[in-house]
Amino acid sequence: MGNFSTLEKWILWGTTIICAIIGLSIDGFLGFILLAVVAYFATKFAIKKHDERFPASLTLQEREAMKKEKEEKARIKAEKKAQADAEAQAVIQQLQKAKQDRMQAKMKCPRCGSKNIQLAGKHTEKFSGGKAAVGAAITGGVGLAAGLLGKNTKQADFVCMDCGKQFKK
Repeated sequence: MGNFSTLEKWILWGTTIICAIIGLSIDGFLGFILLAVVAYFATKFAIKKHDERFPASLTLQEREAMKKEKEEKARIKAEKKAQADAEAQAVIQQLQKAKQDRMQAKMKCPRCGSKNIQLAGKHTEKFSGGKAAVGAAITGGVGLAAGLLGKNTKQADFVCMDCGKQFKK
């Protein structure tokens, strides 16, 4: 039976007997045997796993040290995740800035032709259920399919820093 303590032996046999009685009441002798065997080995396995995680031979100081070590590992893991998330966010911001810079380099003011343009704001037109229903009523399934795909039109407001002209692209 291994090196189980007296309490663990009582738990093991008590669980086995209770499950055996339940098995007997549910399915007769076959249920009695089957549930008793399953309960015995399941409880034995659970006790063994518990003893592996929390050995009885450890002192209170050793258990506290194990707990602190586990907490320290969790803290380090959380810090690494936070650092990785921050680095990923910085890369995303750099890519967005580079995209905005490329877009601004291509643009020019419609009034004065200056390339000194600043982004003032962005607009996103989201999917409209009403528009999809009207499209379905007018054109049938094609309009509905187009409406379900959604419309991801993005417009941005720009301001010319030389003449002050506001325009959308």
